[in-house]
Amino acid sequence: MQVSPATQSSTAKAKRSKATAVSADATGATKPARTRKKAASAEPASPPVEVVALHPSPEDMTGMIATAAYFIAAERHFAGGHELDDWLEAERRVRAQFPSS
Repeated sequence: MQVSPATQSSTAKAKRSKATAVSADATGATKPARTRKKAASAEPASPPVEVVALHPSPEDMTGMIATAAYFIAAERHFAGGHELDDWLEAERRVRAQFPSS
C-alpha cells in the first residue's frame, strides 16, 4: 500500500480527534476518552559506541596502508612510477594516527 502525504495527514487528524474525543456517561456528565499509554522501553536509547584499537594487528595496519596508498595514487590519476612513494607516504600517514609504544 502506498501512502501519500494526503493519506498521512488525514490519518494523523483522525488520531488527534480520537485522542481529544469526549464521551458521555449514563448521568450525562462528560469525561475525556481513554487513550493508550505507550509502553516504556526496557533500556534507554544510547548512542552507538565506536571501538578504536590502540594497536591494530599487523594485518589491519597493512590493510589501512594499502587503502591509503590507493587513494594517494588516485589523487595522481594512477600515474605510474610512484608506487613506492605512495606506499611510504601512506605508511607515514597511517602510523601517525596511532600512538607509538
